[in-house]
Amino acid sequence: VSSSSPLATAATPTFRDFVDTWWRENEIRWRRNTILGNRAVLNRHLLPAFGDRPIGEITKAEVLAFRAEVAQCAGRSGNETLSPKTINNLMGILNMIMTEAADRFEFQNPVRNIKRLRLRRKDIQPFSLEEVRLILDTVRSDYKQYYTLRFFTGMRTGELHGLKWSRVDWEARQILVRETVDKGVVDYTKTDGSQREIAMSSVVYDALRAQHE
Repeated sequence: VSSSSPLATAATPTFRDFVDTWWRENEIRWRRNTILGNRAVLNRHLLPAFGDRPIGEITKAEVLAFRAEVAQCAGRSGNETLSPKTINNLMGILNMIMTEAADRFEFQNPVRNIKRLRLRRKDIQPFSLEEVRLILDTVRSDYKQYYTLRFFTGMRTGELHGLKWSRVDWEARQILVRETVDKGVVDYTKTDGSQREIAMSSVVYDALRAQHE
């Protein structure tokens, strides 16, 4: 037993072997996007870094060194490095795994007291009403109804792309948000709280009627 894990009572499995068990036990409760995201983090970052290490011997120093290393990885969407939000997400997955392993094999979770990275606040600059009107007046005609809903409902991209006519209540003038589309696949909304009814303004109602026709 490693001296870094004074409470461990027996040899522990490798990180990779324990992840296999953890995955089988938890996959059933995750939604599709969570499964895809967690698997990507495991394959790209966590398994290469810790896969062959006995899970009870992973130290806080190793975890901090890992975080510093991944912070230098190339990001997406033109970012030179991974964003603090992405790093916090993969550290959160590591923490879930280590918390469960520490509980089962009685060692101290090395991720437990590591603080999350601070996120920079982003300045949001929405279109003005005049800019919205200009866009709707000049956009291609077959996109006008689409952008009207984008501007005047607050629906997320996937929610709007997943909207079915059966979820439009003409009588009550409501849009029922129940599904979302991600990478071409229709799925349940991101969270239970995303399930909601949106009252249609006259502008939205008219746009949907025109689209329906």
